[in-house]
Amino acid sequence: MNSTSYEAPCASTAVAATHRWHALDWLRFLAVVMMVQGHSFTALMNPAERSQQWFAIHNYVHGYTAPIFFFAAGLAFGFVTLHKWERFRQWGIPMKKRLVRYGWILFIGYVLHIPNLSLHRLVGPDASRYWDIVLQVNALQHIAVVMMGCTLCAWLCRQRKYFLWLIGLLGVLAVGMGPWAWRVPIERILPDVFAAYFNANTGSIFPLIPWMGFICFGIVAAGFLYRDDNTSTPLHYGRVKILCAIAVMLVGLSEFLHLHDVNPFGAHNYWKTSPWFFGTRLGVILAVLCLFCGLEYLLRYRFKSLTHHQNNRPSYGSSIIEVASQESLFIYVVHLMMLYGSPLNRSLTGCWGEQLSVLQSTVVTLGIFLACALLTAGWHWLKTQRPRQFQWFKYALLFLTLAFLVLNP
Repeated sequence: MNSTSYEAPCASTAVAATHRWHALDWLRFLAVVMMVQGHSFTALMNPAERSQQWFAIHNYVHGYTAPIFFFAAGLAFGFVTLHKWERFRQWGIPMKKRLVRYGWILFIGYVLHIPNLSLHRLVGPDASRYWDIVLQVNALQHIAVVMMGCTLCAWLCRQRKYFLWLIGLLGVLAVGMGPWAWRVPIERILPDVFAAYFNANTGSIFPLIPWMGFICFGIVAAGFLYRDDNTSTPLHYGRVKILCAIAVMLVGLSEFLHLHDVNPFGAHNYWKTSPWFFGTRLGVILAVLCLFCGLEYLLRYRFKSLTHHQNNRPSYGSSIIEVASQESLFIYVVHLMMLYGSPLNRSLTGCWGEQLSVLQSTVVTLGIFLACALLTAGWHWLKTQRPRQFQWFKYALLFLTLAFLVLNP
């Protein structure tokens, strides 16, 4: 889940310099902030505050969190894959490492759904109720499975352009099929573990249809902006203007069709499966990406303020954002543990769930941000500065997790 960095020859020297795509870092950081703030307010604020009009607007904006995460994951995947195309088209160490990483993400996603980290509850008298929760597809399972599928697509395609066309087609099908796919009683045909990925009938929050469209179009956007001509930058900054125009047209057309009640899909949930609403959100995300790309271009090439050392350590001003972007998975897990608890800690919702005012919720949320920042900084330092100890630390965490799963009643 790390953000992407690229090596390209510097225009002014013969020494290779490492270039980060800061726009992607900023996009992910925005999603991290929205995620922590949105979850905290929703879990802690009292019903009187949440019944006000401003909170409806808050929920609408918070609804962009998952699409931004998925789209950013597609951007990162697309750039890394296109930049190292031959390495990821062969069954070698890079592909194996990538698949193992997605396997771990899938494992973590399912473990987070196990009630109280107890396998005993999955075989007890209420097992069916708990299994319904465990098998629901959330963000981590969604990202892991889609990325595995995209890795397979890259392996099957001989050229980059065929890969991008295939991914784009899959994205169009996922979005276009949404209204109809959610009406299919797939749980009567397939076991729940597979049906959960098709639609929301089994309770999944992020089934593949239509949500995988954000990842697919993130990959396509990466292909549109990617520059493979051995210049000092891996980005076609000139194409950002075109992408911005596409974003404006996409939002305008989607809203026009919605406001004029153009509905060839039959009865469906507009907020979950409508291709028009998907188009609006995708257009807004593209516009934000273009804004960040434009800002990056100004800072990097006009003001020369985005500097990097040869050891790939970012300047202090950008380090916090880059670390948060790289460790978004860690922040995701940690903030959920804080809010909803774990065998290691009491939940904040257990203390103040749906009880706090706006001011109180803001103070607690800032505390969560601070705790996440400190823990993430420690995690990232251990990973980068003490890699051997970090590996042992990960094994210890895995052992403790498995012990809780087996021993916890």
